[in-house]
Amino acid sequence: MFGLNSVKHLNRIASDHIPILFLAENKRFIGEKKKRFVFEHYWMDYEELEEVIKNNWQSNIFSSSRMEELSLNLTEIENKVSAWAKKNVCNLEKELKIAKDELDVLEKLDENDNCD
Repeated sequence: MFGLNSVKHLNRIASDHIPILFLAENKRFIGEKKKRFVFEHYWMDYEELEEVIKNNWQSNIFSSSRMEELSLNLTEIENKVSAWAKKNVCNLEKELKIAKDELDVLEKLDENDNCD
């Protein structure tokens, strides 16, 4: 579940606390930030989303831990749903920013007209 990450307990030097060294071999922890996945409720309006999820639930993923299997399946679904949304659904955040920018321009024009 945690890839090649590990924790090492170091020797005490000048304290009664034991230092811990966390070694991150996973790109999610070092350098490369992954955008947080957010499932948008309006995606449920798209009938093909259910098929994307059904077709990509990997029941053939096996691990020594059921929780790790669940985690791997959810990660797979996250990746597939993200790719589907990027390809098939408009970016509401981008559309909202464009609309707000247009509204700002119109409000400034209206203010200028009212000042005359």
